[in-house]
Amino acid sequence: MKINFKVDVTAMDRLRRETPRLFRKAALQTGLAVETEAVKLISRGGEMRAEKTGNLKHSIGTTVTRRGGNERVIVYAARKYAEFVHKGTGIYGPLKRPIRPVRAKALRFKIGGEVMFRRSVKGMRPRPFLTRAVQKIIPSQLNRIWEKAAGVRIIK
Repeated sequence: MKINFKVDVTAMDRLRRETPRLFRKAALQTGLAVETEAVKLISRGGEMRAEKTGNLKHSIGTTVTRRGGNERVIVYAARKYAEFVHKGTGIYGPLKRPIRPVRAKALRFKIGGEVMFRRSVKGMRPRPFLTRAVQKIIPSQLNRIWEKAAGVRIIK
């Protein structure tokens, strides 16, 4: 039995050339979806409300880089205190110990306009807004983003 078929080489060649661009576009769309979800989480009324001023929310961004031939999506929060919000501090943070003064007998801070003095404080519970954003985006939107950008379904 003989089977004849014809291959459109020009279409395959175009697909080969377009693939890096399609993957970069899909990677960027994924990063932007995570960024949008992170902003929703920490904004006023979000489930992980983390601030009053909006500085942390406005510092969240996305970039796509190429390292060793691989595309890498980076979603970041540029504020110095973002890591403390994300990972927690004191007994809730990575060091797992209360916050104590280094050069004084007590810590001084304001709560609701009232000045407070304490020998130690427990710290702040973590609000992993970037991690939570990734967890929400991956199952719900990742296939849609990649199908739209590259015609590929990655989660079955």
